Amino acid sequence: MAKLTPGEKSAPKHPHYLHANPSALPSSLIDHFDGFAITTDRHGRIVFANRAAIRLSGLSQSEIMGRSLDILFDLTAEQQTSIGQCLGQKKTLIFETTARSKTSATRMVQLNVSALDSAAADSGLAVFAVDVSGLKRTIQEQTQLVTAVEHAAESIIVTDPAGVIEYVNPAFEKITGYSRHEVIGGNIELLDSGQHSKAFFSTIIDTLQRGEIWQGRMVNKRRDHSLYETEATVSPIKNKTGSITNYVSVQRDVSHEVRLERQLRQAQKMEAIGTLAGGIAHDFNNLLMGIQGNISLSLLDIEPNSSLVKNLKKIEQYVQNGVDLTKQLLGFARGGKYEISLLYLNELIKEQNLMFSRTNKDILFKNEAKPNLWSVEADRGQIEQVLLNLYLNALQAMPGGGTLTTRTGNVTIDKDQYSPYYVKAGSYIKITIADTGVGMDEDIQQRIFDPFFTTKEMGRGTGLGLASVYGIVKNHEGFIKVFSKKGQGTKFEIYLPASGKAVPTPKKASEKFVEGQETVLLVDDEDMIIDVGTRMLRKLGYQVFTARDGKEAITIFKKHQDKIDLIVLDMIMPQMGGGETFDRIKKIKPDVKVLLSSGFSINGQASEILNRGCNSFIQKPFNLQKLSQNIRAILEAE
Repeated sequence: MAKLTPGEKSAPKHPHYLHANPSALPSSLIDHFDGFAITTDRHGRIVFANRAAIRLSGLSQSEIMGRSLDILFDLTAEQQTSIGQCLGQKKTLIFETTARSKTSATRMVQLNVSALDSAAADSGLAVFAVDVSGLKRTIQEQTQLVTAVEHAAESIIVTDPAGVIEYVNPAFEKITGYSRHEVIGGNIELLDSGQHSKAFFSTIIDTLQRGEIWQGRMVNKRRDHSLYETEATVSPIKNKTGSITNYVSVQRDVSHEVRLERQLRQAQKMEAIGTLAGGIAHDFNNLLMGIQGNISLSLLDIEPNSSLVKNLKKIEQYVQNGVDLTKQLLGFARGGKYEISLLYLNELIKEQNLMFSRTNKDILFKNEAKPNLWSVEADRGQIEQVLLNLYLNALQAMPGGGTLTTRTGNVTIDKDQYSPYYVKAGSYIKITIADTGVGMDEDIQQRIFDPFFTTKEMGRGTGLGLASVYGIVKNHEGFIKVFSKKGQGTKFEIYLPASGKAVPTPKKASEKFVEGQETVLLVDDEDMIIDVGTRMLRKLGYQVFTARDGKEAITIFKKHQDKIDLIVLDMIMPQMGGGETFDRIKKIKPDVKVLLSSGFSINGQASEILNRGCNSFIQKPFNLQKLSQNIRAILEAE
């Protein structure tokens, strides 16, 4: 490198080019140099140090003079040997080390060591040292930034102002299915799902062109044309003049979260609708109880060959139709199970297949039942309703014929497979019902379990079928999944908690009613139920006390507890419900016998009362035979 003369004003631009001989530099330039500028004698002792060396080391001039370079720098034995070899030789040594300081933090420096340009063989050294800590930090930060971007879980995309892709990270490849070489140089529009309007994209572009950051959710398209939802932040990058040079988009795939949110909203919606439906079903069952009770009494009071018997039987059938309707309402109501028993479902599914195959000759029925299927604790009637509705749904999806496949199996679900609010870990039986019909698009799939939603034309469907399926399965602490594509058929998977118990041999129920002579306390807040219930009990031969709320029931029981053999107790009453009434009466007489009665089902609150010692449960509406059998079963139990 050429020497600088006093008339020249240029200075070294970068530490790598600090090869100038300090002895040839103007003393003022050396003294004002930002880094260390030092000269030594032929023994390596410091004979000159500029102001920066004094300031950066925190040492005084007298402390530095005559000392070796290791007072200012951390030098290894190898480095010291190399420096010694520079003495009297025309060669330059460049390396990095740390500078010592009494007053400031340790800094990384680049050391430039060369022999002084002198004819003497024993000339000293010229040493320049420049702080490179900032440069090191910058390089380190850039390296960390690149590493972070490359390993980020979020998809990161860099485009030019026209939307041409210049960079994507590995997460982009994983999420979209595109490789880097496929998309770099292409336009960001390749992700366009077609789900958003022009106005949506115009808003994004206007925001970015104003130099602002856009945040929001959008639906993108993968390489295989499947859709995914993403939470995106798009930022404009500007140069020093303020012009936008690039856009950086950071996108997080939230498809799984969206599905969970949708499932949670569905569960909350069904819970709210179920509460309403349960209340309606309860009141309707009370009304039917009044009708059914009077029919039962009327049938006893007229001659068997009377023409009125046929009319009353017809009315009784209509009452049963009403009961079936309330069963559908309670099917998706909160706590909608009726009569729970142990079941093996293979036989039940086989019966459904046989029944439907007889009337649908253009459908091929396949049954792939797993032997030794676990038992379930379920309401047989409601499980039949689930199968019926799914079969009808499948048959309507195959108007020109097709295949309906049923499959059963035992499965175990661990705690990590599904979301906690969605399903519990444990053993389940799995029922699969698959058809080869017309299938459903995603929009319909999201609504099929909504009450009153139907794809049938006006007057051809109530929209309660699949809603009941959803509710019944949920009330049995199970869950249901649906898989379908337009033109590719539909598959429903039903999961019901398995039981380790063996199914007992069923007993045929008696159709006769049994009379008695004991005393019964009938508790109900509905005058209609008190009226018909009293007459039914007396017809069966019982003495009857009546109470229209819990407080009155407690008062009567305290007064006549030695006479009262059994209490028929309504579960839902104002002020004091059946549960509290039962608990307070049980404190008076621990062995009291109680038959719980409700227009609701046995699940939920009724089950809790039964678990606390209540003897049995009877669902409204009931007839004389069912009432008499329940009472005798309690009174005659050991």
